[in-house]
Amino acid sequence: IWPEKEYAINRVKKIEDYVKEQEEAEQ
Repeated sequence: IWPEKEYAINRVKKIEDYVKEQEEAEQ
């Protein structure tokens, strides 16, 4: 497993979670 790839996956996951929280907060 490439550390950079792992980092990118974790970053995308965090962004998706953040977007989800923002959408829920707006409702």
